[in-house]
Amino acid sequence: MSKIEKAIKQMEAWANDSAHGYDQTYRWGEKGDYDCSSAVIQAYENAGVPVKTKGATYTGNMRSVFLQCGFKDVTSKCNLSTGSGLKRGDVLLNTVHHTAMYCGNGKEVEASINEKGTATGGKPGDQTGKEFLIRSYRNYPWNYVLRYEEAELVIDANHWLEKGDTGALVKEVQEDLIYLGFSCGSDGADGEYGDNTVKAVKAAQKAYGLTQDGQYGLKTKNAVDKAVAQKKKEEEANKLQTAVLDKVTFPYIKKGSKGVGVSMLQTMLGTKVTGTFNDDDVKAFKTFQKNTKQSQDGICGENGWKAVAAHMLANTK
Repeated sequence: MSKIEKAIKQMEAWANDSAHGYDQTYRWGEKGDYDCSSAVIQAYENAGVPVKTKGATYTGNMRSVFLQCGFKDVTSKCNLSTGSGLKRGDVLLNTVHHTAMYCGNGKEVEASINEKGTATGGKPGDQTGKEFLIRSYRNYPWNYVLRYEEAELVIDANHWLEKGDTGALVKEVQEDLIYLGFSCGSDGADGEYGDNTVKAVKAAQKAYGLTQDGQYGLKTKNAVDKAVAQKKKEEEANKLQTAVLDKVTFPYIKKGSKGVGVSMLQTMLGTKVTGTFNDDDVKAFKTFQKNTKQSQDGICGENGWKAVAAHMLANTK
């Protein structure tokens, strides 16, 4: 799991647990409570980003410390009014008053205020269900959006992709899955490993006889890579076949036609090879045309020969 996902999951877990409320006196979880800045700082610290260790303590110094710890200021890439451009795990910061973390899907998570509507003096834990909460995104207003830039993910025996991961590698995996016919939902290859990508991975794992855990590990990667390579090989073969057929003139064959072309066609149809296209051959070819969704006239022209070639190629792999 990425550090970003660990941090946001931590915030969401606190928000969904009534043992965690809001307090500015005991703000580092001593009694289960946090304030807005200590929550975001501690969540990323717990996820392995040393923002607290490096000196972040409140909204006023968060930006400078977070930037030293691998975050980028992406404010200019986001529409603060609508939330467009925000990504899961982004830190929403007002350097004077407040901070929160973006959850995705138009939601943010934050430590807000205690049950008295004050910063201190309340009981430990969430007394109202709104001291530490997940809510719809709104522009507080925010001065900055800070985004953690993680090292590129890899897939090997000890590392895999799973729900919550983001980045170029996730997008490549999604593109491969979609190429193989496993839908990643309406968002397509967006670089975010969400529920639809989990479904696509499970579908691929089922198709390739693997454990359906929704995680994209080495076995799944190898199976998908093999399937992608095979499909691309087949597509190249089909392109070559088309290119060859476009340059070759095949004989127009109907009842009574004679020659080597007739013998070739009779061999494919499984009729007696006589070199003359007779009633039995016409009947057999009409059946072939029906099976290959062609007009059933019993005459083999350009499209008929292309269908014959495709049939032969498909049955010689």
